[in-house]
Amino acid sequence: MPSEEELGEALAASRAADATAAADVAQRRAEAAERRAAELERDRDMYRERLSTEEQRLEKLWDAYKAQEGDLRQALERTGRLERELKGKDVTVSESERLLHEREDDVRRLHEELDTERKRAAALELAKSELEDADRIRQRLEEVEALYAGEKERLAKLYIVYEELEGERDDLARRLEEKEAWFRKYEKAFQELTGKKP
Repeated sequence: MPSEEELGEALAASRAADATAAADVAQRRAEAAERRAAELERDRDMYRERLSTEEQRLEKLWDAYKAQEGDLRQALERTGRLERELKGKDVTVSESERLLHEREDDVRRLHEELDTERKRAAALELAKSELEDADRIRQRLEEVEALYAGEKERLAKLYIVYEELEGERDDLARRLEEKEAWFRKYEKAFQELTGKKP
């Protein structure tokens, strides 16, 4: 029948093995969490860069649209002024024809600018859709940042558990070594007491 010391040593050895296994599991989980956190951080940076690029492009489109709108307003004002000049003056036929040609040129130019503005409006509509995509990207970025924060917190907790398990394992290993040294010191005396030969 095993002695109390032998049972204690076996129990200590079993606990040390369990602590070592638990520490290894905690370390693997901590490493996996670190890899996941790194991936989330890379995704967050990529989404931020895409969002910044989209915002800059939309600002340029909007500036171009406002500039064209100002040009169109000036052309309309000039056309109205020409029409008032025709009504308010006693002009010759040739002058009237000249003004009419100018008006026709203005109307043709306005039609061209109107077509351009329609195309720009379509581009702005597309930009609006892309801005909505950018908003979705921003939302995804916020979700990724929240996941990253959660993973970071979980990693910190795992690391604390890992350090505790490492401490327990080291303590158990030290105690086991002390018991083994004590047993080796008195092994011969035990064998003589029990009648066993070494």
